[in-house]
Amino acid sequence: TKIGARLREAEHSENLEHFVDCLQRANSKAIQVDFHLELAYRVNIINQETNDSLKREASLLRKMIEANIKAAKQKIK
Repeated sequence: TKIGARLREAEHSENLEHFVDCLQRANSKAIQVDFHLELAYRVNIINQETNDSLKREASLLRKMIEANIKAAKQKIK
């Protein structure tokens, strides 16, 4: 939910710098999700198939966020 909240905040940002900041914080939370998924898998809370599926989706989300950060930073220059 923190990722979603940061993305929503970015949608309503006042300027590109704030937009980038919000996206960077969302990306940080997305990276933490990967860590938490690994922990959940290692202690048998989720199985391999679920872990792999969720990690693929988390990776895709991070790539989309990172692409938006890169594009926004280019506009700031």
